[in-house]
Amino acid sequence: MPEIRSLSINGRELRLLRYDEVDSTQRVARGLVERGAGPGTIVIAGSQTAGHGRYGREWASPPGGLYASIVLDPDPLLPLRAGVAVAEALSGYGVAARLKWPNDVTVGGKKIAGILVEAAGGTMILGIGVNLEGIPYPGATSVRAAGGSVPRPDELVVRIVAPLVVPVPDDEIIARYRELCATIGKEVSVSVGAEVIRGRAAGIDRRGRLAVRTREGIRIVSSGECLHLSG
Repeated sequence: MPEIRSLSINGRELRLLRYDEVDSTQRVARGLVERGAGPGTIVIAGSQTAGHGRYGREWASPPGGLYASIVLDPDPLLPLRAGVAVAEALSGYGVAARLKWPNDVTVGGKKIAGILVEAAGGTMILGIGVNLEGIPYPGATSVRAAGGSVPRPDELVVRIVAPLVVPVPDDEIIARYRELCATIGKEVSVSVGAEVIRGRAAGIDRRGRLAVRTREGIRIVSSGECLHLSG
């Protein structure tokens, strides 16, 4: 059984359920939504046995990280809001986090956190994984490795959730995202289904889409797998 406690953040009442271990906080949160849980429900676990990220990829989830899923109201900019919230929260612990479009959180080009947004029962479930103590796979980093002060997972999730339960205006979040975005100006390769778009990332539009300057002109990309090639 989870440890359950109530939180009040920015005037919103939330419920946090903390487990020692689950297969996936996303799966647990989805089950809660199916049983009537609404926005403001937070699931956090000490470890996951079947954590996953975008495109169903495995997210290694050993003890020593933050693994959380948050049920929120629908918001088309939630992936970008979440990226900004995580990066800004980590900055409070001395970690110079940046964002790789659309919402990978990186430090020095190495991934420190991942974000996953899934729809469920008229809500959105935001999954967040942050490497706090250890580095679960090559090419990643962690708060400790980046020289930051390692927070308690419960403390960090509250910092992340606070700006999400009372969202800032769209224009402001796009401006903050652009400031944190490490992709702008880079030569990139973006896989969109079977198509690969190559060029220089020229900017982020008001809907959070990536503008890529190719030989044929500007391409606007709504979603895809982005790789930084140079620059």
